[in-house]
Amino acid sequence: EDYYEIFLETVRFQEEQARQESPEEGKIVRWPGKQVIGPLAAAAILVVSLMTYRFVEAPQPGDLVADLDPATIVAMKGWEAPGWRTMRGADEVTEDQAVAYRLGVRSIGLKVALAARDLKNASEFLSDVNSRINAAPILYNSAIAEYDSLLEDLQIAAKNPETADLDALLAAAKHAEDRLLFPRKEFPELSRFLNMGLWAELGRLAALSHNDAVLRASVRRAKKWKNTSISQQVDTLATLRRQERLSQADFERAHTAFSEITRAIADDRIE
Repeated sequence: EDYYEIFLETVRFQEEQARQESPEEGKIVRWPGKQVIGPLAAAAILVVSLMTYRFVEAPQPGDLVADLDPATIVAMKGWEAPGWRTMRGADEVTEDQAVAYRLGVRSIGLKVALAARDLKNASEFLSDVNSRINAAPILYNSAIAEYDSLLEDLQIAAKNPETADLDALLAAAKHAEDRLLFPRKEFPELSRFLNMGLWAELGRLAALSHNDAVLRASVRRAKKWKNTSISQQVDTLATLRRQERLSQADFERAHTAFSEITRAIADDRIE
């Protein structure tokens, strides 16, 4: 966002210069009240700003799982229970959207479990994901083959955990998740809820393990979510984002907010 502002400022400055008398070729033009900048330099800043902006946006939630210290999280009681509702809540969320959100949550849990060699929870999460995408082949056709194959490999690994190559399984889970995110153009709303599930669960686990950097990455995404059922929780996260340092109570508030978002969207009784 900061880089995008730089980009916009650069564009505005160049437009203002274009309206004035054109400077001599190669002449340095002074940036209003700041450093000097010429047309070529302005163009360079524009390009670098866009490239940097794209770079900042590049990390995906699945890429940040390793930063959470999965072994520590798995050792915590109740980490695998995001706090699903026991009854449907928000009328504005469709069942397909709720399932997409749940798939995002379970995808993060799957990678955390695999990274921590927790095959029991990994198997449960993967079975949940696999059953739901197979129940909606039109929506998730691009990922079914990858998750079917991953489930078979995980079942084999569970029989011989000492020799299992969990790094390969983790890489396969990341690839499967990429395929799950693939149909974003055909089903943009499902892609949005899927991403919300990924970032919300990543944020919940980051708050649980007091990981400031990963938590803030999730909070940055959460502030863009538009849904009246979760607006209060998003406001809480936005408030935390403005704080330079987070206390123990702040991490607990963030954990509660992400858990409440999950309760408002995903439902344990979706068939």
